[in-house]
Amino acid sequence: MTSILKVDSIQNAAGTAAMTIDSNGLVIPKKVAFQAIATDIDQSYTATDYAKVLWESVELDTASYWDSTNNRYTPQVAGWYLFGGQVRGNFTNVLSFIGFNIAKNGFTNTSTALSSQFQHNSDTFSSGEYPLPTGIIQLNGSTDYVEVFFQADENCILSDSAGRKSFFWGMLVHPI
Repeated sequence: MTSILKVDSIQNAAGTAAMTIDSNGLVIPKKVAFQAIATDIDQSYTATDYAKVLWESVELDTASYWDSTNNRYTPQVAGWYLFGGQVRGNFTNVLSFIGFNIAKNGFTNTSTALSSQFQHNSDTFSSGEYPLPTGIIQLNGSTDYVEVFFQADENCILSDSAGRKSFFWGMLVHPI
């Protein structure tokens, strides 16, 4: 005699579903992830200060933590999050400096942000897509948030092409 145990979810000690098993037999863990995008929004940037990058829509938000009003992500699960993405820039003038920060709680200094900087002695950077820094930030799961900032040495336009999107993504990699 063969016994069959049918399970469609696995629960944690508190009785909350920790993962499910779909109709194909795939185990689907409970996950926290998002991706916001911007295409043809033509965000104007005035050199040299940091400016928050704007995002027009969300392609993925598994837990509804994306704040469209403030263009930021405020997860309600404490842990270590991995972030990355790219920003499209239309540079009328050729630039010698481009910088990005994925900032925690609005602070753009390097102790609280993931930073990347592209710099050259002469004008080198032309229109195109440039990568955001990729790395891990710890968030408290209640009030901490992240947002993207841009800086350059010339005026330019961000997210200027319907065919070449800017995107910002993140995912929980280790809850605490």
